[in-house]
Amino acid sequence: MDSQGDLTRFAGFDCVRCNRHEAEVVVGHELKTEDDFRRALPHLRERVDCTGLVVTRDVDGVSLYSMEEGYQHIPAMRVPVADGVGAGDTFISVLTLVLTAGGSLQTASHVANRAAALVVQHVGNACPSPDELLRMLDINE
Repeated sequence: MDSQGDLTRFAGFDCVRCNRHEAEVVVGHELKTEDDFRRALPHLRERVDCTGLVVTRDVDGVSLYSMEEGYQHIPAMRVPVADGVGAGDTFISVLTLVLTAGGSLQTASHVANRAAALVVQHVGNACPSPDELLRMLDINE
């Protein structure tokens, strides 16, 4: 589920994605450091009552927490940004695709993070091709 607002509306979902600001609203304080995220995400996941929680952190990447995988952070890939349009939609779409195919939350977040990095390099809406994504993941060469 891509929260786009009040996280607590999505109790019971397998995976909930939110951005840093949405997470901060629920935890009641700013999340600035890696330790802030490491401490907050287990409690946030419990409060939202979901299996896995993904927090997108813009240029700081993605943090995730699940009971099975614990806390993890995936740094953002440094790319030239032409336009942020569609990055969030791409992220949640690819995350969902990989999870549905049986991938772990970490794998899904990593692939989604790379797909979003491809999209922001284009002006306007863009859709990464499978070949572009495979090259970005270094598994097709």
